[in-house]
Amino acid sequence: MRKAFWKYAYWRYQNRPINPLVEWALIVWGVFWILPNALAFMLRFDAVATDVRAYAWLAVGIVLLAAGLARRTIRKAQVIGGQSALYRKRLEVLNG
Repeated sequence: MRKAFWKYAYWRYQNRPINPLVEWALIVWGVFWILPNALAFMLRFDAVATDVRAYAWLAVGIVLLAAGLARRTIRKAQVIGGQSALYRKRLEVLNG
């Protein structure tokens, strides 16, 4: 999974910058969809817990949050390591 992540990061973001507004929007929307549904499940609202849509929205929130955090990880690697950071990270993960 780690190899696939860095391979995708290099393929997608090596030659173009990542917009920080998009990553924050993904994180905020992910939390926005996760919190109400998770609270409903913890408080055992039967009307929500039995509805398939609630599970779907929870899954959407998790995917949005994961995408935002993944983009943030890629951007941090670029900022710390310079222009060829994604290529070096990809080689590092593939070789070791």
